This record gives sequence, structure tokens and C-alpha cells, in this order.
Amino acid sequence: LNLRSAGREAMDRAIGLFERAVTLDPAYGMAWCALGGAYYLKGQFLGLRELQQKAMLHLHRAIELNPGLANAHVWLGSVLLQLGDIDQGIAELRTAQNLEPDNPDVHQTLARAFWLFRGQVPEGITELRRSIALNPEGGYSHLQLSMLEALSGNFDEAETSARHAIELQERAMSGAEGLLIVGAHARLGYVHYLRGNYDPA
Repeated sequence: LNLRSAGREAMDRAIGLFERAVTLDPAYGMAWCALGGAYYLKGQFLGLRELQQKAMLHLHRAIELNPGLANAHVWLGSVLLQLGDIDQGIAELRTAQNLEPDNPDVHQTLARAFWLFRGQVPEGITELRRSIALNPEGGYSHLQLSMLEALSGNFDEAETSARHAIELQERAMSGAEGLLIVGAHARLGYVHYLRGNYDPA
């Protein structure tokens, strides 16, 4: 819960809890995986390379304990991408895909690798669509798909994705369900802007 809420205090609480878990059971691979993921996210938010490197150590430990943990490979791939090792990052994501081809996080992260780190927008769109097919509640995937569809000139598809993201964002903001995402209205505004509809934008 702390990790999903992604606030700074919640992230620190999550790290503390996962560190306690690996102290109590050093062979608990899933806890090492979660700890690595938490450090990755904190490093992302604060822009601190040393936290990414700490995350990588924890994720390697998780994989040593349980090589079949697909999410550990997803997190490790994310860390490697952020540290600039694009090929190895994508290789880790491919390993995760082989382990769990129906894991939506794998496809969402592959999409990010393709469009953000390689400029491969069509491949990013394909992976985001796969992620959404596996998890229609994945707000971040709708959010990014809207942007990539807009960049590709597919404005109707971009608007549909933005409206899905808005719905999921508003449901999460109500406190009732889901994971909070930010920026859905901005995505729809971007679609209106590209169409030349400046007042709605």
C-alpha cells in the first residue's frame, strides 16, 4: 500500500518495512524484489543515481534467490534503462516476458523502453496496447498511449485513451479504488491542441 501510494513518506515507510522483511528472512526473494523496486522509484523521484545502484544490488539478490521472479527482472530492466544501459535493460525485460508473457507490467515497461530510450513509437504503441489488453485498469498505460497516438497523428485513438486515463484518474482521486495517476487531463488537452481546438485545450 505504501509503495503504491508513491508519496515520499509512504515510500520511506515501504523501504523500512521491506528492509525489516529481508532482515527477518534473508532468503525471501520477493521482499528483496520489492525493496529494489522501492529504491528504484525513490531514485527516480529524487534523481539520485546512488539509489538506482542500491536498487540494482537488491534486485540482483532477488534474482539470485529466485531467477523466476518476473517482476525482479522488470525492475532491474527499469534500473538499467535509467542508468543508460539500454540493451541490457531491454534484455532483462525480455527475460521477464519469457517468464510471464501475460504480465502487463512487462509490456508497459517494454513500451517505455522502446519509445523513450530508442525513439521507437510504433513499437511502444504495440506494447502499450498489449499491456492494456491484459490490464484495462492500467492508468499509466492509457496515459502514455494517448501521447504516442497523438504524436502519430491518430487523434481519435489518442482522445479515447486520454478519456480512459481521465476516468481512471478521477476514480483514484475519489479514494475509492485504483492507483493515482497524474496528467490525464493534460493528455486530452494536448489532443485538442494538435487538432487546433484551442478553447477546449
